[in-house]
Amino acid sequence: ESLESVLENVEGRISVGYPAGGEEIENLIVQSQDVVGNKLLRLKSFKKVRQLYLVSNLETLSEGLLDGLDDLQTLYISKCTALNCIERGFFKNKSNLKKLSITNSKLQLQPG
Repeated sequence: ESLESVLENVEGRISVGYPAGGEEIENLIVQSQDVVGNKLLRLKSFKKVRQLYLVSNLETLSEGLLDGLDDLQTLYISKCTALNCIERGFFKNKSNLKKLSITNSKLQLQPG
């Protein structure tokens, strides 16, 4: 799968410059105004991403969305106003993740 097709699926158009293949990108901003499903959001081509800033209308953060992003240290999720669920296993194998920020969502956390 080419990086161009990944970016087309993420945002609908290519609007940024990037190195060939995208394997060297460490900081990535993904923005989409459309309601997209996790299956359309393909991030695994960006294997060396350390900081991911996600602005999207996802309703659910599904297990597998972050697969392949083993170096991810910081995850910012902002303006995901439709977000109401984080599936069990979403953070699986993310031992390097040190910072997490989720703002402007419909998440309702239960004690426990």
